[in-house]
Amino acid sequence: MVWCFAFHRLRGAPVISLEDCIAMCGLNAAEVAAIAEHEHLPDIVAAELGSYLLHRAHGSEIIRQMLVDDIRASLAAGDNRHAALLVSALRHFLSQHPEASSTGADAETDHGTASVRET
Repeated sequence: MVWCFAFHRLRGAPVISLEDCIAMCGLNAAEVAAIAEHEHLPDIVAAELGSYLLHRAHGSEIIRQMLVDDIRASLAAGDNRHAALLVSALRHFLSQHPEASSTGADAETDHGTASVRET
């Protein structure tokens, strides 16, 4: 599992950037941004959360549901352009993580909308 924290440059210590964390977390930047949007987190924290979820049983399903929730919220707000970007992120995510595909008629989880704070 990847653990990315914001490090300050102290005595020549290396700095891990957001791009480094995203590259190591198993998600792309759009997927990390969707997690950040859904959970109201900074992107660097969302990258770590995404990595954690990908290594957890049913975690990829939680990420899928976050993307679906964000798409629905964007459509409800009339932001079709953002919804289209999120649909693209969802398609990419499902192509990389087929285990996250919904097995039921709806993408809803047993808990309704996905949130890490609820589980």
